[in-house]
Amino acid sequence: MGDHVYQYKSSNFRWYYLYYFLAGLDILTLAVSLFLGHSLLGIYTDSVRENNVWMDRVSEYSRLNQLAAAVNAPGNNVFESGDIEAESRRLDAAYQEFKFSLKKNLEDLTRNKSDKTSEKTFLELSQQLKQIDRQVSNIYNQANFVFQELKQNKKESAGIGMAQMDQSFSVALTSIGKLCDSVRQIQSARFGSEESRAKQIGTIELVLACVVFLILLSAIWYAHKLGSYMRRQHLQNEDFKYQIAAIGRSQMVVEFKIDGTIIDANDKFMESMCYSRDEVIGKKHVMLVPPEDVRSREYREFWERLAQGEHITGEFKRVGKYGNTVWIYASYTPIIDLNGKPYKVVKFSADITERILIYKSLKNTKSELAKAKESAEAANRAKSEFLANMSHEIRTPMTAILGFSEILLTKIVDKDDIESASIIKQNGEYLLTLINQILDLSKIESAKLELECIDCSPSRILADVYSIMRVQAERKNLEIEIQFDSPIPETIQTDPTRLQQVLINLVSNAIKFTSAGKVKIVVQLLQVSNVEPKLQFDIIDSGIGIDAGKLETIFQPFAQSDTSTTRKYGGTGLGLTISKKLIEALGGSISVSSTIGKGSTFSFTIGIGSLNQTRMVEVTQQTISSNENVMVSNEVEISLHNYDILLAEDGLHNQRLIQFMLEKAGANVTIANNGKIAFELATMALNENRPFDVILMDMQMPVMDGYLSTQKLREIGYMGPIIALTAHAMSTDRKKCLDAGCSDFTTKPIDRKQLLEVIKEQANQEQLSTV
Repeated sequence: MGDHVYQYKSSNFRWYYLYYFLAGLDILTLAVSLFLGHSLLGIYTDSVRENNVWMDRVSEYSRLNQLAAAVNAPGNNVFESGDIEAESRRLDAAYQEFKFSLKKNLEDLTRNKSDKTSEKTFLELSQQLKQIDRQVSNIYNQANFVFQELKQNKKESAGIGMAQMDQSFSVALTSIGKLCDSVRQIQSARFGSEESRAKQIGTIELVLACVVFLILLSAIWYAHKLGSYMRRQHLQNEDFKYQIAAIGRSQMVVEFKIDGTIIDANDKFMESMCYSRDEVIGKKHVMLVPPEDVRSREYREFWERLAQGEHITGEFKRVGKYGNTVWIYASYTPIIDLNGKPYKVVKFSADITERILIYKSLKNTKSELAKAKESAEAANRAKSEFLANMSHEIRTPMTAILGFSEILLTKIVDKDDIESASIIKQNGEYLLTLINQILDLSKIESAKLELECIDCSPSRILADVYSIMRVQAERKNLEIEIQFDSPIPETIQTDPTRLQQVLINLVSNAIKFTSAGKVKIVVQLLQVSNVEPKLQFDIIDSGIGIDAGKLETIFQPFAQSDTSTTRKYGGTGLGLTISKKLIEALGGSISVSSTIGKGSTFSFTIGIGSLNQTRMVEVTQQTISSNENVMVSNEVEISLHNYDILLAEDGLHNQRLIQFMLEKAGANVTIANNGKIAFELATMALNENRPFDVILMDMQMPVMDGYLSTQKLREIGYMGPIIALTAHAMSTDRKKCLDAGCSDFTTKPIDRKQLLEVIKEQANQEQLSTV
């Protein structure tokens, strides 16, 4: 019979109960139908009445356009009529009529509030009316200003006042239009809601009718099934003992009374539990259960569920005669009598002790592996936190070092002083490069490097690299040559910042290890059928070369061709490692060939996306040089003349540095030593209707940090640009700043040009958004 288990079900439900139920349902259906019909009529009546009310409001609010225009007209007409007194009287009359109409509308809102429309809706409409009142009052005041200026023969000032009045009139018309739109939306929503309710009630009535019909059919079917079931149950109970005998050949079988007393058990059970038949017959089930489980709530509920006729299946822990643990997979089946009540329980079970022991062993192993994984992840998190903290601690003083060294170079004239300041600046920049390389390597190794694949111009990227590296090459009397072996796409799909970083790393290395000759960049398009096109770059130098035995290790972190290289040329050995990983992330690969004393060639490819409909262009060295010259000649000094800027920064040195940069660009700077003071100053300025044009917010400050200060400023309604200043340079830090409400993000050390560009860009965007 296999492991199939028979379970016989019945019910205490008597067939005549169904007919009582049907009679009650008929009465209930009639009552519900009468109620729904009455509700439906009420919905239609209320809908029509409320719709008329809202239509009247739309008409009244639209009339405010004419009244506002009447208030605005005298301030314009006076320039044609010249009759200031007459126009002033017309203005007062028009303004009084507008105020009367507005008051009537506000009283209408208060008097005719609908229970079906939220208090919030009427409050919003009242606020909009009050806003329109303020705007028209501005028109009235500005018109009086125009009259006063004309009386004093100040026509130019009066003309400016008229322009401001017309602008206020335009704002008022916009607000009135929004108010009318709001009322129409409310009207449409209310009418649609009532219509939807009416449809729902109609649907419910139809469903009720269908339910009654289905129950009648079910009653007929149930009567037939009940008779068949009673006949089947009698035959099944007669046959049950033969089924137990068949299943018992492969499984343990035990019969219990409904109170847990053992009635009978087969030989398989006796063998597994080490009992004789006389030792178990008449005893309670608790003899097979571990002592700690007998008093548990779960064990008590287990027998309560069986007494209710519930079939229970699962894995259970049991105890043999000698205290040995036996795990079983069991099925407890209540047997139902003709009255529908359980009178005994039959258990079919299989011994799974060996399987459970194997499972527990595997589980322990898995737990140990999970702990090891957690330890590794914790170590990785600790490393990331350490790098982020070290970045912050180093970048903060680097802001002052690099910034003030740049300022010194613009002020000093003594040759030795200039050389000293230049050395400070160069070494500071080298330290910053080292920090960035370590952070890049960390992000790559933790798979957190983010790429921005966009359309970009490869020739423009090469022009930028040429411009950046030309100065370094000229210091060593080297030439940089760019050669194109084939036409290249006008645009490609890649991350331009990372591609430029790779090219600068490789070209910088080539210049560093070349004392005479030139550095050559060769570019060509690799395009083969059925293969994604790639762009290849060869960086060729005539430098010292690399020993063949070292070519396999130069792409490993902190590796260089030998220790004397570090002593003579410097460097950390991270540049090639980072370049290789960036190239692989860009869908390419890198290789190197070299001859000692003759130079090296680093060749790499990158994926460039589909070239469908992409124009191919011929690029020359002259093109690159031309692009570079255009780029240099287009640099202009950025002016922040009359910008009111709030600087929230707790470091005194950085305060002085950034304040100097901003004031030199023409800005007015207010300093806050922490986020709490910044919030208070910005709130005060906002309340006095002179908000700061830009807020520079250091994110790590005492008392209140920049994140909380930014959130609170956004909550009170400050909509201007807030630019984060942070010494943290990871991508997650940028997201954290933007999530807090910052408009943009810049890292320390502060680059003056970049900072001024970000401020200018954000300020311009804010001005465009308010026009």
